[in-house]
Amino acid sequence: MLNTGLLRDGGPADFEGFGAGVSFRESEVVEHTSDKEHLEIGPDMLPGIGFIRRTDIAKTSGSLRFTPRPPIKGLRKIDIRNSYDYVASVSTRDLLDRRWEIDISPELDSGDEASFEVVYEFQRLDREFPLDSGIVVPPGDYETWNFDLGISTSPARAVSVELGSLVGGFWGGDIWGAGAEIAFNSPHFGLELGYEHNDVNVPGGAFNTDLVRGRLKLAASTRLFGNALLQYNSQNGSFSANLRIDWIHRPGSDLFIVFNERRDVVGSRWNPESRAFIVKLTYLMWL
Repeated sequence: MLNTGLLRDGGPADFEGFGAGVSFRESEVVEHTSDKEHLEIGPDMLPGIGFIRRTDIAKTSGSLRFTPRPPIKGLRKIDIRNSYDYVASVSTRDLLDRRWEIDISPELDSGDEASFEVVYEFQRLDREFPLDSGIVVPPGDYETWNFDLGISTSPARAVSVELGSLVGGFWGGDIWGAGAEIAFNSPHFGLELGYEHNDVNVPGGAFNTDLVRGRLKLAASTRLFGNALLQYNSQNGSFSANLRIDWIHRPGSDLFIVFNERRDVVGSRWNPESRAFIVKLTYLMWL
């Protein structure tokens, strides 16, 4: 199967892009998927409506996926994914960013999975930015290699577990991290508990970050759901909560009730920073 596309907007500043994708099954044991895209946004591009993150870029990206299913007992498949991004300036054609990534993920018949990922990245900064309290990343060119290893059990199990680790470069220094998540699943109840830790050491200083999160999922029926997410981030000392109720009052029509709150945790004080209560009603009509 081949997919192609072309988009061009020739106004005061050109916006141009094209893409192509190919996917085919070589046999019952091998699949191939690949795609390639190119996008150019001029330095004076004005979207009129919407939002664009960067201007004056020419971005070329692509990916290749190879999925063999070797005749090994207990092994369902091996996903091998390779992708790249190359970003240059439209006006000067100087390199701005470059990224290459390969991921190898074997999956067992049980649904349990492992993954090993290697990422190379080049980034060019034209201005400094704050990374943490008292730590600033100066302008310059930064090249990093990162290695990720993850193991997860099947989410179809009553109790599933995910473990992950990271080691590599980070803005001229290095980073290592580890995380874990455990989930309890049932038709009407779900609970997820997760923790991540990162140890960062850069030329401007060193710091640690911890992220703790918990998610509760309830399903009273096939039409009434509830979801609660609580999260604490040690880097900015913030606690956030998101509560959401979804009632399907008729097919294709929902009533959403959402509550969001964020607090700064300073010592024993929990200072409220933002709070929102949202009600949204949708109603599907056939004309």
